[in-house]
Amino acid sequence: MSLSRKVLAFVAIPSIVQIGLLVCVANLNHEAELELRRSTRARNIADAINTLSKDALDIVASFGGDPDAIKHLTVDDPLFGIFKSRMDNDYDRLESLVRDDPKLLAIAKDSRKTSEETLRNLMAVKESQETAGLSERALQKGLWKRIRASIKDVLKEELVYVGEEQKKLSERSPEIQAALRQKSQQVLIATAVFDLLLALGAALIFIRTVTERLERMCDNTLRLASNAPLHPPLEGDDEIARLDAEFHRMAAELERSREKERAILTNAGDLICSLDENGRITSANPASESLLGLESDALLGRYIVDLVIADDTNCMLDYLAELKETDSAANRELRLRHASGEARCTLWSGQWSPSEKAFFLVLHDVTERRRAEDLRRELMAMVSHDLRSPLMTISNVLDFFERGLYATFEEKGKKFVRSAARNTRSMIFLINDLLDIDKMGSGMMTLDRKPVAVDKLFASVVENNSVTAEEKGIEIRTGAAGCNAFIDEERIARVLQNLVGNALKFATPLTAIEIEAAITDGFVEISVKDEGRGIPADQIETIFDRYSQVDTREDSRTGSGLGLTICKSIVELHGGRIWVTSVEDAGSRFAFTVPLAPPGDENHHT
Repeated sequence: MSLSRKVLAFVAIPSIVQIGLLVCVANLNHEAELELRRSTRARNIADAINTLSKDALDIVASFGGDPDAIKHLTVDDPLFGIFKSRMDNDYDRLESLVRDDPKLLAIAKDSRKTSEETLRNLMAVKESQETAGLSERALQKGLWKRIRASIKDVLKEELVYVGEEQKKLSERSPEIQAALRQKSQQVLIATAVFDLLLALGAALIFIRTVTERLERMCDNTLRLASNAPLHPPLEGDDEIARLDAEFHRMAAELERSREKERAILTNAGDLICSLDENGRITSANPASESLLGLESDALLGRYIVDLVIADDTNCMLDYLAELKETDSAANRELRLRHASGEARCTLWSGQWSPSEKAFFLVLHDVTERRRAEDLRRELMAMVSHDLRSPLMTISNVLDFFERGLYATFEEKGKKFVRSAARNTRSMIFLINDLLDIDKMGSGMMTLDRKPVAVDKLFASVVENNSVTAEEKGIEIRTGAAGCNAFIDEERIARVLQNLVGNALKFATPLTAIEIEAAITDGFVEISVKDEGRGIPADQIETIFDRYSQVDTREDSRTGSGLGLTICKSIVELHGGRIWVTSVEDAGSRFAFTVPLAPPGDENHHT
């Protein structure tokens, strides 16, 4: 049964019992009231019979002793009228009192009939006296005897008995009413005792079904917090049982989450640890063995400062202080001492918990990455100094040979010289691209920004590509921009040259390339549109990635695959963006945005 139904039962059962007891008390009160009415009625009936008897005896006393007393009696005599009126009133009252009792009503009517007959006999005596006088005295005496006998019939034994019974009933009524009142009092006392017992019983049941079960759930919460086994699930289908079942399900989910967390911490490649407020290690995962050469248990209780290279100690203390003062701090790169004495470079990220007064840190080993970066820097230095310089020398010599200086060649030799010069320049361009990519990635590239007329950029790129365009029968069209961009002219010209060069490479002969510019939200949007082969849909998302190239129909690749990557980096350094829209076999449209130069700003440099 649900808890709400149990509470409803606890309320409904006492209420039903109390209503029943109240009905019982009401019935007792009703019986007492009826008894009072019966007593009053009985007393009134007894009084009415007594009055009737008294009036009948008064008649006997008035006329029964002397027949001559009626001699002067007339129908309209006041005394006769009084007696007749009194008798009529007595019978009317008696009949009204016993009208609901057929037996008593019959006795009352029979007595009234006898009374009326007595009055007729009395009037017969009167008429006899008036007509015959004293000569009919014997007859009158006989009538008078009949009158006295009928008066006795008026007071029949049944009527007298009824009067006596009604009097006794009236006298017994106080005792009956007292008994009813006592019974009602007993019922009230019993009701109070029953309510008390019922309340105690309901309280015990409530404690057993609600309080004890809630205490058990509270104990389960403490057990859950202390990782102790929970009590078995509660039985039943009420709300508390369902809540307890949900609590057990939640505890099971938490246990599964803890198992996953333990698995993650155990198998994590990063050192995950916690420190107390003083910097002492309170927990660590097994990654400490690979990072520091120490098992996690060996780290417990040690100060983190003892594991940091001496030169990085102050930086580490500053980092912990910054974590404590702010919600988060920038990741910090610090060196730790391996058990073998080797320095390990680590990237620290962490958080301070005021409630637990503890630091939670994640130490990522970046030693190999730093070694790779050092190697990359060495490689780039080698490329820059050991390769580019000899290539530049070779390029200059080949340039001299191309121009016929210092040596002359036959036509076939000139062809080889031109090929060598072209390949040498390609290698130099590739080296420059690699160096530029490295500078952009390391944040070392700077921009010389100034207001530049966009129309000037268009004219320059058209001039640089006019010969190639004529050879392929492609027309380069430019729209009038009429605005200035706030850019590094050399680098944006390189972006535009790269896009136009790609368009010339993939455009269909005898088509056109359109170069346009438009102002949008404080930026200049420059676009290069061709009518070439287009870019496959599955390659559009990666077209600006490093070393990404579009497959040509001849299945050949040209270029280093870094051109569009460099374009993207240069545009993003200017605060703009670059994108492409293309339909295969219908052409492509490359577009990029650069800041619009403020009006009147002609000499600002950054």
